[in-house]
Amino acid sequence: MTSGSSMENTPSKPAYRSASPDADTGSGDQQPLRVFADILDQILSTSDDQSNPVVDPCQKDLLAVAARYSTLAFCVDPVLLELIRVVTRQIKGLPVSRMQAMERAVAASLVDDQVSHGRLQNLWEQLKKRDSNG
Repeated sequence: MTSGSSMENTPSKPAYRSASPDADTGSGDQQPLRVFADILDQILSTSDDQSNPVVDPCQKDLLAVAARYSTLAFCVDPVLLELIRVVTRQIKGLPVSRMQAMERAVAASLVDDQVSHGRLQNLWEQLKKRDSNG
């Protein structure tokens, strides 16, 4: 029964190279991208609640990025890298070169994923609009 035992070690689900837009599962490298895009969306959407006058410091920093690069269309460098730095600035203990490499890898992964790329383009336009409004 050695052939049966080798079948037991075979994964029952196929490994997906890319996840569908609304899937929560898929390849391990796609879920963190969606989580990162969700974090940016959640930060931005907190300002939609006008009853809460408290401005999230992260949101304030995202709007500062929008103010600094308001004339630029969405792009990896400097726009996306700066947005990533706002979210990842709490990570401590990594050498600068390692942090920059991580930021570039996250940016490349986000841009390569169609769904994340589109969401980030929309986020960038919303940030620029909010910055220009106030």
